[in-house]
Amino acid sequence: KITGEIKTGRAPEKMMITNNKLYVTMSNGFTSDSLLRIYNISTKALISEVTLSAGPNSIVHDNAGNIWVMCGGIFGGITNARLYKIANDKVVSYIEFDDSGLDNLITNEAKNKLFFKKKKKISEFNPATNTITDYSIPGVNAFWYGLAYSEKQNALFASDPKDYASQGSVYRLD
Repeated sequence: KITGEIKTGRAPEKMMITNNKLYVTMSNGFTSDSLLRIYNISTKALISEVTLSAGPNSIVHDNAGNIWVMCGGIFGGITNARLYKIANDKVVSYIEFDDSGLDNLITNEAKNKLFFKKKKKISEFNPATNTITDYSIPGVNAFWYGLAYSEKQNALFASDPKDYASQGSVYRLD
């Protein structure tokens, strides 16, 4: 049963709830791309709107209370991907990457590491040191498609769709 509704406008992509606020990334809509909209859950009112770069596609928060938004950019090098750090509902800083197409930003159980994917790489970002480590699996030539973290197993899971016609695979990474 539907108990309420918050109208977001066009192209809501991902959302996160924290501190009685709903954070909604607005991605690839004709008039709504590059936005993070923040709503009060109790009143359903729009609190603020933060302008980001193209394609905000995933959102998480870390153990320090910061919010992180991955903007994938526009494919073909038109605009590059960026990872935004947001505190007190304002952009504090961002990291610009040299390509587009980054997405699936997730965090581990301790919320002290962020993970994301880019084609054939899985990357780990440490917010405390602002360092990025890229990982690959020896002997696996995967084009990563999905990424998830299991708190119960303390492991990452990554999917490879192969050629989108044959059987794909899911890998457990620890």
